[in-house]
Amino acid sequence: MDYRRDFISESEDLVSSEEIERGIRRVMEHDSEIRRRVKEMSAGSRKALMDGESSHSSLVRLIQHVIDNMP
Repeated sequence: MDYRRDFISESEDLVSSEEIERGIRRVMEHDSEIRRRVKEMSAGSRKALMDGESSHSSLVRLIQHVIDNMP
């Protein structure tokens, strides 16, 4: 089975199922650079949501602002 490379422009370039499988296997390898970077981003996003971190603090301030300004 083949898939279009770009659905938006309806390009005729096709990607074979074998090519898709190879790409997925590369990402899933334990020593994959892509996998390592995804894990780093995941850890960073979790850290940002921890108490005292920027995203958590911003969310707390937003909630407090909404509560303080309720009629």
